Amino acid sequence: SLRNDYSIAADRISVLPPSVELPLSNPQPAGGSKAKPQILFLGGDFVRKGGPLLLEVFRAHFRDRAELHLVTQTEVDAEPGVIVHRGVQAGSPEWLRRWREADLFVFPSRLETFGIVLLEALAFGVPIITSAAGAARSILEQGKLGTVLESPDANSLRAAIAETLDSPASAKQRAEMGQGSFRERFELQRNTERLAELLRRTVAR
Repeated sequence: SLRNDYSIAADRISVLPPSVELPLSNPQPAGGSKAKPQILFLGGDFVRKGGPLLLEVFRAHFRDRAELHLVTQTEVDAEPGVIVHRGVQAGSPEWLRRWREADLFVFPSRLETFGIVLLEALAFGVPIITSAAGAARSILEQGKLGTVLESPDANSLRAAIAETLDSPASAKQRAEMGQGSFRERFELQRNTERLAELLRRTVAR
């Protein structure tokens, strides 16, 4: 729009994406010594974020081989294999624990404007399965850093979860690439420094 609608030269435009700062001064590796791998879902609005679809797929295919941890404000009942966490605030000890113990983050959201939670998953090095809502394709570099489902349904989501759980080494490699991408593109301190440098250049002109 700056180029096309306002005729501003491209070399005068710099784009800084939404950025986040996470309390990672004492990071721990994702996963751990657990009886079963943990699938994490994090979304205040359980329905809009795709929670019912994930719950359906988990009940039908993964209850015996994984745990599903739901971090949400919506009233959802716990059941065998499904652990519900309410009142969890971003940056809190419980929030950190959920990310650090997660083996897979699944986010089949129906509607997003951007998808900040995907940046959090990248920062913590958790393998990602998401819908293509919001900026998911851009954040995950067109599927290079995680699995992006164009129109998630029960079959595509089941296949994606099974592939990730069956190939932990491959999933870990993509997650490690995602951590590097987060630090380069979305880390708040780095982008704050970039903004400060842009302002210094502008003032010096």
